[in-house]
Amino acid sequence: MRKTSFAKILVDAILALCCAVAAASAVPTAYGTGFILSKLVFVTALCALALSALVHLSGKLWPIPCVLFAGGAAVYFDLVRDKIETGAKLVWDGAGSLLSLSFSILPVPGEPPVTAEPEIAVTAFLIFVSAIFVLFAVILLVKCRPTVPKLLLPLPPFVLTFIYYECRPALFAVILLLIYWAGAIFGREKGERSSVLSERGRLLFIMLAFAVGILLPLFIPEKGFEPIPFSERRGIIDTFGSIRDRWISSRSGNPREYDLLNESERIPDHSKAFSINSSFDGAIYLRTHSYGMYSGNLWIAADEYAGGWRSMQALSTTQYGGLGVICIRDARMAERLTPYAFLHNDEPDPGESYIRANGRNAYVWNCLTGIVYSPVGHSEAESDYYRFAMREYTLADGPRKTELLKIWNEIQDTLPYMFSTQDSWGGKLDDYQTALRVAECVKRLGEYTYSPGALPEGKDFVEYFLTENRRGYCVHFASATTALLQAMDIPARYVIGYRAEVNATDVWLDITKDNSHAWTEVYIRGIGWVPIESTATFPAYTSEGESAPAPTATPEGTEKPEFTFDPIDRSRKPLSTPKPTKEPRELSSPVPKPTEEPGGNGGSRFKPITLLWVLLGIAGAILVHQAIGLFIRRRREKSFRVEDPRKAVLSILDYLDSIRKYGVSTTPDADKLANEAAFSLHDMEKEREELLELVKENREKVFKFSPLKRFFVKNVLFKL
Repeated sequence: MRKTSFAKILVDAILALCCAVAAASAVPTAYGTGFILSKLVFVTALCALALSALVHLSGKLWPIPCVLFAGGAAVYFDLVRDKIETGAKLVWDGAGSLLSLSFSILPVPGEPPVTAEPEIAVTAFLIFVSAIFVLFAVILLVKCRPTVPKLLLPLPPFVLTFIYYECRPALFAVILLLIYWAGAIFGREKGERSSVLSERGRLLFIMLAFAVGILLPLFIPEKGFEPIPFSERRGIIDTFGSIRDRWISSRSGNPREYDLLNESERIPDHSKAFSINSSFDGAIYLRTHSYGMYSGNLWIAADEYAGGWRSMQALSTTQYGGLGVICIRDARMAERLTPYAFLHNDEPDPGESYIRANGRNAYVWNCLTGIVYSPVGHSEAESDYYRFAMREYTLADGPRKTELLKIWNEIQDTLPYMFSTQDSWGGKLDDYQTALRVAECVKRLGEYTYSPGALPEGKDFVEYFLTENRRGYCVHFASATTALLQAMDIPARYVIGYRAEVNATDVWLDITKDNSHAWTEVYIRGIGWVPIESTATFPAYTSEGESAPAPTATPEGTEKPEFTFDPIDRSRKPLSTPKPTKEPRELSSPVPKPTEEPGGNGGSRFKPITLLWVLLGIAGAILVHQAIGLFIRRRREKSFRVEDPRKAVLSILDYLDSIRKYGVSTTPDADKLANEAAFSLHDMEKEREELLELVKENREKVFKFSPLKRFFVKNVLFKL
């Protein structure tokens, strides 16, 4: 039995304190639930010190103080039950909003409980949780010899912080966890004879490390917990976060190309694609890919723009409107489902083709609704991008452009909807008004069907649809509209994604693959990329969803009204009166509040932290390594106790020979014993017991090694 000293009691108390505080504070600090850290540390320290002293001093009666401590925790729970339950609900409200995105089996939290002192309630709950961790930590540190259970104890709360990709615990919680792990790995073993000086040195080191972990938030406040800018971590995310994306893309085809020859028939597919929860109802357009170059029967994605202007986010930076919230989960795609006019400041710069999901299948969007069509001035960056769009998203002069313009001139006279190049005030139509009228013409020209038939060999997909077949589904209508606009030198691109029918707000709805859709985007100077709907079964994409109006005379002196559009199709009558848009709740909303104007680089606290992922990977590797060691030790001990003592003697001699290099002794007649065990039929039970005693003596010698050498022999080489 080891001699108990005050240093040992204090070391185990501090390690238990580190374990309990780190585990209790991991989830609330990751998901933004406030609590009083000083009170949590003070109460946990008293519990850890008292229990550590009682367990050390009680000897073989150590279960008695553990039972008394558990009883005290139960009494505490009964006395402040209301606060603990309220605190637990507040913690769940902060974390569950995001966790329910990744796990559809989890319910979305409702309204948080009303309390005048939420931080006190959360602190009461965390004190109860930390007391439980103190109880198990002290038992493992004092009475448990294996290292793996000690390392695993505080991990479950930290795993919860990594389920949602962009959350992380506070810095001090991670430091306390590392301190506890260091103390558990380099902890004492049974039979160790440590001097008082080494115990004091170890105690001093742990106390200093603990002080650093607790005091760090005082010297490095909230600014120190902010993640590094995306520009600095983008390389790591692109390398590791896109492995899953590339695998999915390789299975679904090259996202840079869209082959129209495969679009002879649309087969219904009722399987689930993703789930959506929206604060507003209607038909919401969620884009995945866009393509710029039409090459007859193939759409090809445009090259990336070299400048810094955000192609898909410009709509939100130049316009104004109501604030909507869209939550998406179970979207197992390489690309991110993206609404129009999104307001996320912490998202990566959108590319020309799509926004990569970086391995995430759940995320939240803030976006504008009811946007006003109000062009702003042309900045130098916007003008440069417009030149890029004119080059990448219009047809170059050539036979295809000439043929499309000829077809367009021929089909206008065949439609009851007359197309005019002038608006009702006699002025020339701008690009947006022209695009609306082209979409309306294509919409009236074609017939919607799931079975338009195969494209005849040698025919151009768009030309065949416009002049001969005139039957198809969204792919045909969107391709024709995009190609015609490009022939008119209006920057346009072909877009694929989903049209999500949301008929109830603030509930989770499953969107099937039948909702996949194609439409057109038109680039409007001073605004950005604007969606245009031209499929025959859907209304044109205008304000309130009405079709583009025919030109009418305007009384003289009447002011020209401001033309508006809405990125949400609202042609369907709402189920109920729309709720006024309001800011997300401070505590429970899964949507972080913007801290800067749209388009800035500032952002929310929900960002990926690669350092913690690295630490988690290292911890996982250590656990796997230790599990392998446990298997090796058990197999070795089993070989020492086999029924045949001669086989056992051979195993023990091999083991003693393997550790002889570390300064331990072996039997002088090892060769004789090995020959006897291998070739004779003698009963060698006595020799086995003698060798086992020698193994025990050698292990005690190893305990006298320096801590580093002892750790290497035991936990790296698994020789003990």
